[in-house]
Amino acid sequence: MAKLLPPSHPMLQFPEGASYILTRNMSGNIDIGGVYLRYFPVAETVSKEDVVSVNGVGDTFLGVIVAGLAKGLQLDENLIHVAQKASVMTLKSKEAVSPDLASLSAELGA
Repeated sequence: MAKLLPPSHPMLQFPEGASYILTRNMSGNIDIGGVYLRYFPVAETVSKEDVVSVNGVGDTFLGVIVAGLAKGLQLDENLIHVAQKASVMTLKSKEAVSPDLASLSAELGA
């Protein structure tokens, strides 16, 4: 995940965010204080034999992110994890989007 952070963002102020700050803007720009970059562990390791189709995997991931944001969730490790799980379901499906995604609705607060 990559984000442009405003100069007043807490991640730029506190040590727990330091490992995710790629760079800080010292030019005095009032809009951008730094760049946040974070990698997340995989939700599930998928073997080559389990991959049915790659069609729709990225769309599924972004669709779950957008659905979570629309429900008022924060773009954080929990939402990323649910989106990864949904992508894996689609990866293992012959459909462009797995018909089993509704099983994750509780994790999005539905």
